Formats: sequence, structure tokens, C-alpha cells
Amino acid sequence: MMAATPDAFKAPPPETAYADAPELLYEAAQLTRYSTRLTTGEDGPDKEREYRLRRAAHADRFALLADDLSPNSPTAEHAEHEAARTARDLAAWDRDHPEDVAGPYGPTSPELGRTVRAYVRQEYAAWKAGTEK
Repeated sequence: MMAATPDAFKAPPPETAYADAPELLYEAAQLTRYSTRLTTGEDGPDKEREYRLRRAAHADRFALLADDLSPNSPTAEHAEHEAARTARDLAAWDRDHPEDVAGPYGPTSPELGRTVRAYVRQEYAAWKAGTEK
């Protein structure tokens, strides 16, 4: 499981950030739909960031579940790598599009240190709060 977040960066814990997140299987289906619509041009570039964010949050949630169910297993290790990879992908997008950052810390903020998955939680919670207004 991921190490604790440094005191300088108080990302919401997973149970808070993902409290109202869709079920994992439902979200996997939604991500497939998003990917198809982005690839075919049915959705514009405005949906690209949302797709990357939801994909990273889904991977983070899956990694947490895999680690709870089968710690140190190959499945859990693969899930951890995928969560880190998709988190880095979101952070790279946000570095190139700083106007998309929703939370208090951007992806290059020194407060984040090496907490890329915590950055995803911050951004997901901020995005979710913004969509519920």
C-alpha cells in the first residue's frame, strides 16, 4: 500500500476522495465509452482531462482493493504500477494544462513530493465537488 502522505500535503484519504465514486465495474465501462468517444472524435478535447482523471482514480481504487484482497501478490503489484502510471499521465497533462488543475496543489508543487497518487485523490475530490454544484 502507498506510504503516508507527507504533512505538507494533506490529500484526502481514499475513502473520502472516492466516497461517491461509481462502482469499479461501472466506471470501467464508462472509461471504455470515454476512450472510444475521444478516439472517434465524438467527444472533444475538453473531455480528455476528465477521462485521464477518472482513469487514474479508477486505477488507484483498483490498486487499493487489490492490495487489501491480496497484499504483495503479482496482481496487487501490477495494479500499483498501473495506478502510478495513470497518475503520472494525469500529472503530465496538468503540467501542460495548468488551467485544468482543480485542487490547491499543482502537479509540480514541492508540497507533493513523490505523492502522485495522492495528487489524483486531491484532483478527483475537487472535480467531484465541482460537478455536484
